[in-house]
Amino acid sequence: MCAAPDFSDKTVQILMARACMICCNPECSTVTRGPSDAIGSLAIKLGEAAHIRAARPGPRFDDNMTDQQRAEPENGIWLCASCHAMIDKNNGADFSRDTLLGWKQTHNARSLSTPDKLDAHAHDG
Repeated sequence: MCAAPDFSDKTVQILMARACMICCNPECSTVTRGPSDAIGSLAIKLGEAAHIRAARPGPRFDDNMTDQQRAEPENGIWLCASCHAMIDKNNGADFSRDTLLGWKQTHNARSLSTPDKLDAHAHDG
């Protein structure tokens, strides 16, 4: 069995930066990086890059994509660890590609329109 196409470190950094280190789930919006309690110069990363179209066969898997395409930033979304686990439960059946793309597009649009006023705990609605 082939290994799933993981995101490169560069892609993870791109996704994290584009999301302003904030979970893209609009019901969450958790800041995904903070200071470590142990040493002043350390930080804790609570966010993860997740596949929009699944890396392995399942409900969000797209047979028409290559492994390279699955590992590109366009197929990724930045989420906190809890939301990443949530979207992958039930083999990903509960959260469609369209839902995840919507989260990413909405978050990116909001980040671009108000980058200096982005409040991680404010919810539109």
